[in-house]
Amino acid sequence: MSTAMGLHGIPDDILELILLRLDSPICLVRASSSCKRWRHIVAGTVFLQRFRSLHEPPVVCSYRNNRLVESRPDFEPSPSKSPATIDSRYLSLDFLPVNFKGCWNIRDSRGSVLLLDREHIREAYSRDTDMFVCEPLTRRCQLIPRLTASPAEYRTEAFLLRGAEDIDMSNFRIFYMYQPAGIAGIFTSKTGSWRRLSIYAQGMHHLGFAAGSTYWYNTNWISRLGVTTGRDGKARILFLGAGDNLKIFIATNKGSHGGSECVVEKSIQLSPSMLGVHQNCSIVSVETICTVQIFVSRGSTDPPAWFSLDIETKELQPMTNTSRSTGFPIKLPWPPTMHACTVHS
Repeated sequence: MSTAMGLHGIPDDILELILLRLDSPICLVRASSSCKRWRHIVAGTVFLQRFRSLHEPPVVCSYRNNRLVESRPDFEPSPSKSPATIDSRYLSLDFLPVNFKGCWNIRDSRGSVLLLDREHIREAYSRDTDMFVCEPLTRRCQLIPRLTASPAEYRTEAFLLRGAEDIDMSNFRIFYMYQPAGIAGIFTSKTGSWRRLSIYAQGMHHLGFAAGSTYWYNTNWISRLGVTTGRDGKARILFLGAGDNLKIFIATNKGSHGGSECVVEKSIQLSPSMLGVHQNCSIVSVETICTVQIFVSRGSTDPPAWFSLDIETKELQPMTNTSRSTGFPIKLPWPPTMHACTVHS
């Protein structure tokens, strides 16, 4: 007769498979606190790499810009059902000063880091803009030196670049560009300096990130353009053409000058019967892998409709306004900071 095996009798490889099924880094940290053996497994580099490949760090909160003078961005906590719910006191931006004539403006978020700027209006037709990187979880903020003196008339493109490692306050890069002057550069935290770029940037606008690359456009069709990453890891560009025909382009390596070109992979005909409405559609944004959000205007009296379309399975789901992307999200830092003995006692 076999005896029941206790919890401590489970082999390490089986226990590792069980721990890999936990649904958030917070649960992982709690599990590592239960005993030395579990902590030894969880703190292993190979285990953390496997866990990250199976679970993206959860969004713990989001922020929205507040255009009021002398204000900080608005804080939006994650849903209460999220396993990554954190006390909002640890995510407040109240450490950002507001004693200036202007307001904070979030430009991008990636991982646990926010990229912000604030504009000083010195006098009529004269303004200065300072740029900052901050991490709400650690309440740290860093002023970024200016790439160049601000042109008299300009608009800027600014976002965080993600490399092979996750972004944190000691490891980040910033792309910044002045339009229409076409002055651009990349700031690297490890060197603390800018590298000027020689690019033709007149009339270019940032479309989004996909498959490790950033995409730009110079057309007025932004409401009908999108970019996403397929389940095969390759980039897809989406264009909603005449007659609500959604064309999906895939980037290939067959460009004439060693670059890439886009060819039509498939088309999806969006019809009123498919959407259950009678108005035209326009792409608003691409939120997740293989998924595009479709916005449908229903006139001045009815609220707009939102749909989520999987471009591979063609599965269409209606969305509520509350399920849309909520501003600039913040995720838990990865990997979690854990230390353990490498030898069992």
